[in-house]
Amino acid sequence: MRRQPIFARTVFGARLLACVLVVAAVPFVGGCDGSPSEEELQALFDQGEFLCRETRWKEARVVLREFLLYRPNHAGAHFYLGRAYLFTRPVIAEGELQTALELFIEGGRISTVERFGHDYFELICNIESAKACLLQIDPMLRRGAPPASAQSLLERAERYVRDADAVMPGTKEVGDLEEAIADYRTLRSRTFPRNRNPLNAPTNV
Repeated sequence: MRRQPIFARTVFGARLLACVLVVAAVPFVGGCDGSPSEEELQALFDQGEFLCRETRWKEARVVLREFLLYRPNHAGAHFYLGRAYLFTRPVIAEGELQTALELFIEGGRISTVERFGHDYFELICNIESAKACLLQIDPMLRRGAPPASAQSLLERAERYVRDADAVMPGTKEVGDLEEAIADYRTLRSRTFPRNRNPLNAPTNV
């Protein structure tokens, strides 16, 4: 069976298509250009979260960007968008993850992701930010950049790891990242995240 286009599967994409189809008949309740309801926005965020958990990153990016048009200060949506970019555009991922963390702090350190505790949200934003830094190093080295050019990325990764450990000391992912950073410091390994990252690189990117 042919799958619907991603646009049509989002709340507002479906809404717009419905408006187009019935424009000559009965007007859509609330109008095609009205603001979405809170229920519709929550459904859109839930869809973006679900797609991320299913590692359907391309679809997740479409849905989350649409959600952020209406809720640009939603820390959870920026977190998930960062995750959706992590393995393909780690520079963008780092920016989104740090935006999520800043909004989380500005909002009184209250998690906007229901399944995450407040401390865990801060922990995971820092962990994923550290991964984003390390994922930027391999392409640089493959292009022939000198190892010293990775210095600022390693320093940022180390800072994110320290911040993560300060929130929840002794987590396994923090230990894994510390080992990966140490490997880069001595250039023993350039294989992160293939060997170090507890989250394997997804294929649906």
